[in-house]
Amino acid sequence: MLEAYNRAALIYGANAKKHVLNETIAENWIDGSEDFWFARDVEGPDGKITSQYERYISERQTTSPLFDHESFAKATAAWSKEAVANDLPVEIHEVSDITGCVYFSIKGVVGEFTYNLESGQVDLLRFPLHARSEVTSPDKKYSAFVRDYNVIVRCNDDGRETQLTFDGSEDLAYALRFSTVSEKLTKKEPRIMPPAFNWSPNSRFCLTYRRDTRRVDKLHLVQSVPFDGRDRPVHASYPYSLPGDEDILTSQVYVLDLHSMTAKKVLLNGAPLELLLLYMFGSEGQQVKWAKDGNTAYLVRSDRYFKTTEAVLVNAKDATARVGATCTYSTFSFTEYFGVNGHFHFPT
Repeated sequence: MLEAYNRAALIYGANAKKHVLNETIAENWIDGSEDFWFARDVEGPDGKITSQYERYISERQTTSPLFDHESFAKATAAWSKEAVANDLPVEIHEVSDITGCVYFSIKGVVGEFTYNLESGQVDLLRFPLHARSEVTSPDKKYSAFVRDYNVIVRCNDDGRETQLTFDGSEDLAYALRFSTVSEKLTKKEPRIMPPAFNWSPNSRFCLTYRRDTRRVDKLHLVQSVPFDGRDRPVHASYPYSLPGDEDILTSQVYVLDLHSMTAKKVLLNGAPLELLLLYMFGSEGQQVKWAKDGNTAYLVRSDRYFKTTEAVLVNAKDATARVGATCTYSTFSFTEYFGVNGHFHFPT
């Protein structure tokens, strides 16, 4: 029996990649084109699995190397002597045809770099543009982040910071994502969730929200065997709504205007536009869609019991909203999201 378990362990979890290459391919769209890039698993002569970066060219329906891996390794050698063509110690964040650059980080090295696809030059950015705790505008000029529960915007040209909100607090926090579990107990190093900033294509506006947990009761957890080795159990609590609670977690939508450097509360029929937990969007672009001109955002919200779902249009210029479509259900509503630049669909 032990022999059978040992055989199973060889193909389980982290070991599975040694036996099945390219089981999952993650496509990453290239800004300014209809192509995408991806990492392909490659097995070296020593049996080590490494990554080769390729570009899918949609017009020709074929693939080619994303860049010359030998040249990339030589260009990064000043920061990482371990860089070799078939095993680049990097994490690629973005590829842009607009800037002609690959944005990446080097493992074990502080900072973010660009690799110019035409000249092959590597440069260290003054400020990271893809930090997990920040969200950068499409034109790369500004990055938004949260400090002391308020919204801060940094100009990436000169580093100047502008605070756009001043009334944030622990129970009324701007742009902070809500985790339904206490990661203080479940992980030694809690994950960093990108703040809820969703930029318009023209980089002028940014949609966010301020969550309200003031009247939400706490859920309490106890860890009998703490990660830090202490003998005594540790306690943690966090706001968590239960069925039947009169007060539940809500949020109010705000629009940030980078021309006037202001934050405005979005109003729907004169009242704040509110979202419940499952409709509190992130920065990934799945739950918020923008019109091409960057002046109108589209999002979906539902009532507490998922009986009524609304498609809401937000006018970013004057921070007003209107309901574009409403569906009512005898059972419950369900919303599908199709890609960053896709559409909403809620069955009728």
